[in-house]
Amino acid sequence: MKLGLMSCCVGLLAGVLFGCGPMPQHPVPVTDATLPVMATGFSVLPPGPEGWLVTQDSSRNMVGFGTFAQAGARQMGTVMIGAMIVKSDGRDIRSLGSLNSAVIEALGAKVPRHTRVSEKFEPFQDAELNTDCVRVETVTEERSSPYYPAGKVLLITARGKVCRHALSPGYLVSVICSERRPNDVPPLMDETLAKECTHTVDSLKFLPIP
Repeated sequence: MKLGLMSCCVGLLAGVLFGCGPMPQHPVPVTDATLPVMATGFSVLPPGPEGWLVTQDSSRNMVGFGTFAQAGARQMGTVMIGAMIVKSDGRDIRSLGSLNSAVIEALGAKVPRHTRVSEKFEPFQDAELNTDCVRVETVTEERSSPYYPAGKVLLITARGKVCRHALSPGYLVSVICSERRPNDVPPLMDETLAKECTHTVDSLKFLPIP
């Protein structure tokens, strides 16, 4: 999987996240937030567990967690956490600066029906993971969603991090939490959901890549 696929996989919700690569398995409820979910080259702890679902693609390159929240009368919003490993397409990501540039370029790619409202990228050295990472915060508007009435504008807020794999530096791993809701209703991300997102983002661990 190439770095260019990050543009459609990182920081977007289920319909975009799972539109890349192999189809995910049927979602199942999270039952234990202390049991890591293993993927190719990394693991993460689930959020919750109450109210959360987990799924994984057949190649085990992606892990997705999702929960629904009432965003207004008969309008449901979603909170998703997507964790994914991608391989660099040959560009230099060995330094903190080049990693930051690669992430900005990948996430700057155009996605149909989506308009970026704001973005923030903060490169940093993650002492616990012993590697370089980039904190990502974006706000995106989505129009013409097939799941909402015509004319409805959805707001997607995303935050998380993208890190160079410490054991295989030609790979990147992203863990991004996203909220998707109609733009005319209050935010879904309350204190509990924020803590659960942080729990998963901060739980990232690297594993050897076969």
